[in-house]
Amino acid sequence: MSDTQDKLEESNYFLDRTRENINCPKYFSFNLSAFLSSSRSVTLVMQKEFSHCDGFREWYEDKRGQMQIDPESKFFVDKRDVTVHERTIMPNKKVSVHIREARIMVSESVNVKVIRNGKVVSESNSIPSSSPSVEIPDENEKEKEYNISWIFKEYPNKDLLKVCEKYLGKLGELVEECIKLFIPNMNK
Repeated sequence: MSDTQDKLEESNYFLDRTRENINCPKYFSFNLSAFLSSSRSVTLVMQKEFSHCDGFREWYEDKRGQMQIDPESKFFVDKRDVTVHERTIMPNKKVSVHIREARIMVSESVNVKVIRNGKVVSESNSIPSSSPSVEIPDENEKEKEYNISWIFKEYPNKDLLKVCEKYLGKLGELVEECIKLFIPNMNK
C-alpha cells in the first residue's frame, strides 16, 4: 500500500469515528477535525510520494486546477485550515423527532426548548386546541423515531456525513487514478 492510499484509509477511519459519535458533540467534533486534517493531507502526501515520477507534475497540476474550481474541494481545504489554525469546527446539530400514534390528541401542546451550555437559548410553545381533552392512549400505541444529523451552515440542506462521504469519494477516485498511472513508474 502506498503512503497516499494509507492517508486515504486514515481519512476513512476518522469519518467512521465521526459517524459513530453522532450523539456525542465533543467526540463528533474531535473526529471531524481529524477527518478534515487527514483528508487534506491525501493530496499533500501524494505530491511528496509521486513527485519524482515522470509525468506526475503535469498530471497533478491539471487535477489541482480542477480541485481549485470545485466548490466542495475548496470548502474542505478551507475547513481544514480553520480547524488547524483558528478554532474547532462545530457544525449545527439537527434533531428530528417523529411520533406516530394510533389516535390524534386534540388538546395536546408541545413545548420545545433549545439548550446550549446549560442555558435555554430559545423556546417555543404550541397553543393547545380549545376542544375537549381526549384520553391519552396507552404508551404501547405510540411509535417514536429520533433522527440526529449534523449540517455545515454552508450546506444547510445536506447531511454533513453525506457531504464528507462525497468528498472522500472524490479523493478516492483521484488516488485510484494516480496509483494506476504512477505506481508502475515508482522505481524508474
